[in-house]
Amino acid sequence: MKKNRSMMAGLCLLAVMCAGYGAVSFGVGQQEKRKQEAEEANTIYLTDFAEVTGVKATRQGQTISLIKEDGQWLDEGDTERPVKQSLAALLASSGQQITASRRLEGAGALVNYGLDEPEYRAVFTDASGEQAEIMVGDQLEDGRYYAKLEGRAEVYTIDSGLVSAMDYTDLEFTQPEILPQVKSDEVQLVQVTGAAGDEDEEDEMAGEMIFSRKDGTLTDEMAASAAGFVLGDCAAWKPDKEELAEMGFDGRERRLSYVCEPDAEEDEENGHQSTVVLEIGGLNETGTDYYVRQPGSSMILLMSRSVLDEFLMGNAG
Repeated sequence: MKKNRSMMAGLCLLAVMCAGYGAVSFGVGQQEKRKQEAEEANTIYLTDFAEVTGVKATRQGQTISLIKEDGQWLDEGDTERPVKQSLAALLASSGQQITASRRLEGAGALVNYGLDEPEYRAVFTDASGEQAEIMVGDQLEDGRYYAKLEGRAEVYTIDSGLVSAMDYTDLEFTQPEILPQVKSDEVQLVQVTGAAGDEDEEDEMAGEMIFSRKDGTLTDEMAASAAGFVLGDCAAWKPDKEELAEMGFDGRERRLSYVCEPDAEEDEENGHQSTVVLEIGGLNETGTDYYVRQPGSSMILLMSRSVLDEFLMGNAG
């Protein structure tokens, strides 16, 4: 009987301790909730969208306008241009909820903050058509920026997130084309036209070179180089005739093609011969890359000189 009373007392004590712990936990939780609510109440929102579906961003006089349709970001002015989705999504999310670090009391002339002629300006739109236009001015020593809403007098400071998301050129928002992935042992032949001699000597540009596995002129190392061809950054989108000439696409371009023959047993669906073709213009300003394009494409890309010269200069192997 005495043992039972001791057990009951222990259980009661445990219940009291649990209740006390629960009360303390509840109290702490309530305090955290009130603190969070107070912080929310004091937060200054320059934008507060559920979702951003349109962005018009101007950076250093260059403007890009993006819209979201069926889950994909498109260039509003040219829907044919492939848009780099990661950068577009970053830009949209940077404008979804812009909060101010502080509001300047008694702000003077906008010129004092670089907001008379802002270097960065962005208009964010949601699905209902609601818009917010943000102007970003000078940077502070702590890395933040002065900013204001169009049509409002108040000047705020914001963190660097919006500027970082806008700090890309129009071409950097363009998704580069890619080449088909092939294995080195699938490359059977590489053909180059207009590859002999110096690229400045037009009379020596009409040559043709063929590197083939059949006659041994295409080595395993060369086949691996061809299989590893990778297109670099976009250098131009829909360039005009003058721009094309400056990049070497005015009759001086060379043509490199490589024939691939996948193993039919390994790839029953795609086990047929295919040819990849590249048109190669001149060198870029740094001399490190060639301007290249795929036939019929409106995109000019960069491609490493060190990789292409093995075939173009006639000294391969």
